[in-house]
Amino acid sequence: MSNEKTGRRGKKRIWGKDDTELSLLALPTTIWYLLFCFLPMFGIIIAFKNYKVYGGFLTSFIKSEWVGFNNFKFLFSSKDIWLILRNTLGYNVIFIILGIVAPVAAAIAVGVSDCDVHALLPVLGRCKRTGLGIFVL
Repeated sequence: MSNEKTGRRGKKRIWGKDDTELSLLALPTTIWYLLFCFLPMFGIIIAFKNYKVYGGFLTSFIKSEWVGFNNFKFLFSSKDIWLILRNTLGYNVIFIILGIVAPVAAAIAVGVSDCDVHALLPVLGRCKRTGLGIFVL
């Protein structure tokens, strides 16, 4: 056994200061994954249930009956499926493009400007603006 895991008398230590610090360091990431990776899984299960609101979320989630693919059969047999699909894909394409183009344009605007970025905060009026550098303001 290594000296790090053993105490003075050769016994394993159960919990130490280093373990507490590392656990606290991992806590924000753990909370992030619980909120944004595991909680959305309820939405996947709800797609296969006949979800009815009975009271609270968990009560409704448990009491709703399982219908399998019936919700998807209803969706794809609807006459509005092409409109729904077009809107969904259109919005996603727009959000992807704006999510890439807007940050890249802002980065280019900052990079093209002739002024020092750190000097922008105290004195905005003294910078030369050329090309896309006007967006720095």
